[in-house]
Amino acid sequence: MDNIGATTSQIQLLVEAGLLDAPHPPQIVTAGGEPCPPDLWRALAAHPGVTAYDTYGPTEASVDATRAEMTAGSTPVIGRPYGSARVHLVNERLEPVPPGTAGEIVIGGPGVGRGYLNRPGVTAGVFVPDPFGAPGERLYRTGDLGRYTADGQIEFLGRNDHQVKILGQRIEPEEVEAALRGHPAVTAAAVSAHRLGTDRRLQLVAHLVMAEGQAAPDHDSIRDHLAGRLPAAAVPALLVPVEALPMTPGGKLDRRALTVPDGLAAGPSPHRDLVPPRTGTERRVAAVWQEVLGITGIGVHDDFFALGGHSLLAVRLALQLSKEFGTRIPLAHLYTASTVAGQAARVAELPPHREAPDGRSVVPLGGTPGERPLVLVHPLGGTLFCYRDLLDGLTAPFEVYGVQGDVGGAAGPPATDLAALAGRYAGELAPVLGDRAPVIAGWSAGGVLAHELARALAGRGVHAHRLVLIDSHPQHAQAAEDTEDTEAAEAAAADLAALDALRDRVAAQGPGALLGADDADRLFATLGVDPEEVAGLDAATTATLMGFWRDMLAGLTAHRPAAFAGPAELLLARGDGNGPVDDRAVIAAWRELTGTLTVTRADGDHFQLLRRPWVKAVADALRGPTGQTGE
Repeated sequence: MDNIGATTSQIQLLVEAGLLDAPHPPQIVTAGGEPCPPDLWRALAAHPGVTAYDTYGPTEASVDATRAEMTAGSTPVIGRPYGSARVHLVNERLEPVPPGTAGEIVIGGPGVGRGYLNRPGVTAGVFVPDPFGAPGERLYRTGDLGRYTADGQIEFLGRNDHQVKILGQRIEPEEVEAALRGHPAVTAAAVSAHRLGTDRRLQLVAHLVMAEGQAAPDHDSIRDHLAGRLPAAAVPALLVPVEALPMTPGGKLDRRALTVPDGLAAGPSPHRDLVPPRTGTERRVAAVWQEVLGITGIGVHDDFFALGGHSLLAVRLALQLSKEFGTRIPLAHLYTASTVAGQAARVAELPPHREAPDGRSVVPLGGTPGERPLVLVHPLGGTLFCYRDLLDGLTAPFEVYGVQGDVGGAAGPPATDLAALAGRYAGELAPVLGDRAPVIAGWSAGGVLAHELARALAGRGVHAHRLVLIDSHPQHAQAAEDTEDTEAAEAAAADLAALDALRDRVAAQGPGALLGADDADRLFATLGVDPEEVAGLDAATTATLMGFWRDMLAGLTAHRPAAFAGPAELLLARGDGNGPVDDRAVIAAWRELTGTLTVTRADGDHFQLLRRPWVKAVADALRGPTGQTGE
């Protein structure tokens, strides 16, 4: 047989059965119908006597619309338009997306069908006028996602209706599957989302066909492999070994048949090297974790965030640990001690019955002692957990400090006055920095606060080496100053009033009072807070956080920034592919407020910038064009 064309799953079965080892293998192999896994791509590309192609195209567009030749050293893509097909990557408004940004794959040309028989409503939703073609031509909206590679080919990213939201992040199961298949111990992988644990939180489950000789997944090895390639939220909570992935009669993955064994649905995947709590303190810490996370079977080396924890739950954890041990547990402990063993050791170092907060906002976050200081300033939420992936990905040597907010509301001036708040932070930070010139950075509202902190430090004789503003927008405050009756000012006032009115109700009724509020969607969007994370909190934690959010929002609205005379870099997110981002007002505002301003744009949206793999652009900005020394 000289030429074989079949679905990708069927081709993989043939290759595993020895197709390429036969005395006379086929000269041409064409796979299609589903994404090509990296191991199959490599095997076909490496055979000198075989020319292999990966094709893509739905029936609605007369099947094949793109084609890619599998070559040695390349990675799986679906290639470029094939034949008479025209293929575009667009946002929701059918506008082209820039290279590297995910967009919906739409297909035009003479192969596009006329619609579905006797289904006019469905037809109208996906067979739409073609803005790139002649009058009367139509596009087919596939519902598939892709992005352009550096050489102009299309990388397939999965279905937009397969997306799941984990810890506030949009996750593409196919991207996780591709990363899993890149591990040498995994032959095939599928990812599903299920509600696990006593609180029924949505978590990812990986169904893995292990390589020969691998009886069970090496959880640490696989998670370490994924951690360097995916955001933390995309690392599956459960790893389930299976003999084979379920397939439909047509030879495609049957996602509806991806289930979780009953014995694993109550908690995280058990580690083969699980170490149970060994001391009384570890047992008490683990019991608090179990209550906060809603899971069982926690070992002393498990990571709070790997088990589904997030920044808001970390605040609740600190409050619950403080209650359990009768002494105030600083939130800062969780930045550098995120395991049961690490937290138990920190608790043992604390004096008993320490009711009052220590008042410190500056916390060490690691790095290389004696190197140039890097100061990361908290955003509106008050904590520093948003910088976790950034700290893991820093390539330049820094001694890193964080400036955290008083989310407990018990120490220092309120966040309603950003200048006074920055002055307090500068007074605490200046003795730590000494005569060293720091790089100061802040994401989102943290950029506005970092800018004010740089000014306050300059007033104390400490001059910043550089200020890095990570997708930070100052113009809303200026707009409110120019026109008191603008929609922005009215919206800010409405948000403040809503938070004031809701806080007492939340304290009495729990987070449901906030989640069910009429203006909840607007509030969460303004605060940049995921409602699913709030849903896992208790009443006291939610009310405490709302007080800090309210003060920060009031401080941002009233803030009138003055100029910082030093150099600054503004790193702007290109957006989520839903249309071009008009950032001219942001750039103009920061240009007036800094000595010199360099503007850089990076792939990803506002929240993705601090997550893998997009966070690399932030790490590069912190390092600077010639390294962090600036020489």
